[in-house]
Amino acid sequence: MMKIIWRKLSYRYPTIRCIYNKSKILFFIKDKIHKRRLRDKTIFNFLELSQDYPFYTTECYGQNELYGNNMAVKAFLKLPRHKSLNGIIEHGLYFGEYFYEDEVNFNGSGKYFTFSDYRRAALEKGGISAENITVVGPYIVHTPSLIETPWFKRTKEELKKTLTVFAAHSIDGFNSDYEAQELITEIEKIKNTGSFDTVLICLYWKDIQDKKYIPFENAGYKIVTAGHQNDSEFLSRLRLIIELSDSTMSNLLGTHLGYCIALGKPHYYFAHMVVQTGPKVDAAFEGERGQLIAQEKKLFAEMFGKYSEKITTEQLKLVHRYWGPF
Repeated sequence: MMKIIWRKLSYRYPTIRCIYNKSKILFFIKDKIHKRRLRDKTIFNFLELSQDYPFYTTECYGQNELYGNNMAVKAFLKLPRHKSLNGIIEHGLYFGEYFYEDEVNFNGSGKYFTFSDYRRAALEKGGISAENITVVGPYIVHTPSLIETPWFKRTKEELKKTLTVFAAHSIDGFNSDYEAQELITEIEKIKNTGSFDTVLICLYWKDIQDKKYIPFENAGYKIVTAGHQNDSEFLSRLRLIIELSDSTMSNLLGTHLGYCIALGKPHYYFAHMVVQTGPKVDAAFEGERGQLIAQEKKLFAEMFGKYSEKITTEQLKLVHRYWGPF
């Protein structure tokens, strides 16, 4: 009961949450130590980057810290990095006009940061006033690019023509399972069609912890990761991975698709069987919302379901609708 009361108070009055978050000295120390350990690690050190990461934030709304989204939004708003955002950042791409009801119920500021006008309309249907919603576009475009650095130039020269595959990933309460060999067979087909020198498999930290990288490693591919969700460098690493690519591919629709297009990298969606289970899945796919989600996913499957090394005008229009301006 006390936890529920505290949660309601802290979300209704963000200043309380800010003071509380900043007071967690032990978590602050753990965060600094972990950051120092990872300082020299690159996207190829996937085992180290996927280890459990202590969560520390000075944000009023802790979820803003995840993936380093807060740094991207602050860059867009031209705010100092140390300043806490007055509002909630939507995590990423949502289909079916879905939104977290808890965020609406406990958002004391009433303000939201999101991708697009499409999402603005969905939030308005959820009871949020238009003046409290800021459209940011794809967060990744507001992170710094490293393409002019010596490391990038050296690595790209070594990789040569590169296909990056974003394998379906799981989260807490949401498991994604698929036949790895079936995906590998398709990857080989695309690799040969496009004459790629290197295949990068980008995996989520949780799937690396579950050792789902093994079949891909055995197939001779290079494993990369953007890191743990609590790592503020996640989005920067993801941009680096995408910019090292010549083309991209995935077997599950998600935020990465729009990020790839926004950064000028063609994307191919391989729609094979991915089984998703868990309480969050059951809640998300119910009733009319589930039907809308199915329609939207079908649209993306049709638009991105054929391999091409060019981004079409129709693909750009669709991505702009869901991910916003870039």
